[in-house]
Amino acid sequence: MASSSPTAHLLFASLSALALVGCREEGGNLRVDFLRPEVELSKREDGRIELDGAFDLTVGLDTWNEADEGEVWLDRLDVTTTDAPLVPIVSEIRVPDGDALFPVETEADREATVRVPFTGLTPKAPGDELAWLCSIGRPMELQGAVYDAESGTMQVFYDSASVLQPVPDEITFSRKDAAAKPLPPRVVSMPMQIPGSFLPSFDVASAWGGFVLGAHVSDGLNLGDRLIPTEGAGDVVLVRFDAQGKVVWDRKFGDFGPDGISSLSAREGGDLYVAGHFTTEIDLGAGALLNDAGTRGYFVARMSDAGAAAWSVGLLEDAVFPLENCAPPGPRIAARPDGGVSFVKSLYGTIPFPDGPVEATPPVDYCSADLLLTAYDAAGGLLYVRRFGDEYDQQVLDVVADAEGNTWIVGLSNGALDLGNGLPLIVGPMSPMPVVSQLFVAAFDPQGTPIVARELGQVNARQGYHVHLAARPGGGVVVAGPFSGFIDLGLEVATTTGLGEDGFVVALDGAGKQIWGQHFDQAASPFPESFTLGDVAVAEDGRVVLGGRAMSGFNVGGQPLPGGTPTFGGGIGSALFTFVLDPAGAPLGYRILSCNAGPMRLDVGGGEVSLVSTVVGFSEGEHGLLPRNDGALWMGRLALDP
Repeated sequence: MASSSPTAHLLFASLSALALVGCREEGGNLRVDFLRPEVELSKREDGRIELDGAFDLTVGLDTWNEADEGEVWLDRLDVTTTDAPLVPIVSEIRVPDGDALFPVETEADREATVRVPFTGLTPKAPGDELAWLCSIGRPMELQGAVYDAESGTMQVFYDSASVLQPVPDEITFSRKDAAAKPLPPRVVSMPMQIPGSFLPSFDVASAWGGFVLGAHVSDGLNLGDRLIPTEGAGDVVLVRFDAQGKVVWDRKFGDFGPDGISSLSAREGGDLYVAGHFTTEIDLGAGALLNDAGTRGYFVARMSDAGAAAWSVGLLEDAVFPLENCAPPGPRIAARPDGGVSFVKSLYGTIPFPDGPVEATPPVDYCSADLLLTAYDAAGGLLYVRRFGDEYDQQVLDVVADAEGNTWIVGLSNGALDLGNGLPLIVGPMSPMPVVSQLFVAAFDPQGTPIVARELGQVNARQGYHVHLAARPGGGVVVAGPFSGFIDLGLEVATTTGLGEDGFVVALDGAGKQIWGQHFDQAASPFPESFTLGDVAVAEDGRVVLGGRAMSGFNVGGQPLPGGTPTFGGGIGSALFTFVLDPAGAPLGYRILSCNAGPMRLDVGGGEVSLVSTVVGFSEGEHGLLPRNDGALWMGRLALDP
């Protein structure tokens, strides 16, 4: 039991309905709770955020003296966080009519409750209500000084939630004038996930008027109205959503090993292609694919709108060492305009094909890989197989097919990559353990002949590093991703400073020449992933849609982010955002969608953006701000036009 103290000035009361217990001078226990807090947010002309809220101030007195009664006075109120309780994040708190004290009368063994309205104002101007919530990044608490009229003292109260473990009573945030800030998401789903079930890998593709989520799910997927359980180390999961976000069907495939999807791709009016990995056996509906002991299995399949496989192909890679030690990235695919699909991966060992096995170059380091490029026609027939590389590591990061049927890849080279056909060498550091790697783009015609080889710059390729591609409607591609090092933007070279990564976007024409480039420059940060561009897509009219996450504000092309938001994220997480550029690379606008986001993927189709991200914290919903959710998927479709 906590002791009382006349010098104590603060009562800590959590927005999660944490019980607070203190000792009463005259004997007996005094209980105080701040429950059911509701807060409306609005933005002032100076950019500061106003809070207009209310909570239940509940007081109980347990004593053996039946005649005992008393008054408890709320003397002061602040909004703080659990890790900085003495530093208010909201100032100028007022209770009704500006009164400094608010009384509650209580009797022995009875609980008294009074609804206390209050107002507050943020000391800084974050520029956006959700940006303010993101900038805090932690659960908020009410901090008050409580005066016990009978004992004549301020008392120390301890947070006993760890003992009582009550059901959280989360704060409800809303916007005071929702009509003044229309929300773009048409559909949003944020179901609580099974603990530890953040998706190890997933992808999103616009298809059949809605979108499809494909993932490696390790601990089950909660879709709100249904739960998809998984077995063993994870399964392949496919979920089709219609344009309103309703589940059309879901499919689960796999055995007891770690099976999953790493890539989805579809073209307008066509079927969906899926690619991933499997351990022992997988049947996607077109017959079982079997894996041999000691090899790693990969698959590519064509799926109809009913969720059935028209055909599937398995590829078995045999290496002299366990591939899991190298954390190999999953294969990537791109639907082709002829109805077929291109399949690319980093090749570490040997894969048998109908015309004979294809073997990686003997490596200087056992985790060094070559580039493998294959293509299949609409019926699943093999069109060609190409391998490129030397004894140093070559990694393929993404692939896309343009309207002419050319296959583009973006990758990393640590050696001297010779694609042949008279193209220039792509020269890396020629080292098995380099500090930086050469980022490059290459293109191949519909028959697999190399036609473009272009170096983009030298980057620090950390574990899990990704850069993404999207095809331009007029030919060529857009390349986007995070980087630490330098990137050739065409007219200038962008260079990072500090430990944190910046972002880049480069548009290339059909010959691989830079058309325009943008540098997403953020302040130096000690966190390597304090800013990242997680995916890119291009609309039919050429607009470029980016998705990413950021801990702080950033500049685009040397100019501050439109809207003047100085902070996007806080704590250990990053805020989820989307950003749109016009066909010439000029910024059009951005949108903050959630706090503390994790991996995300997006696609564009039918004038809408389909986006999925793992999130923690507050998020935008279709009808307002969603409550804090510590472990969820944000799934939504956003209108591309304002």
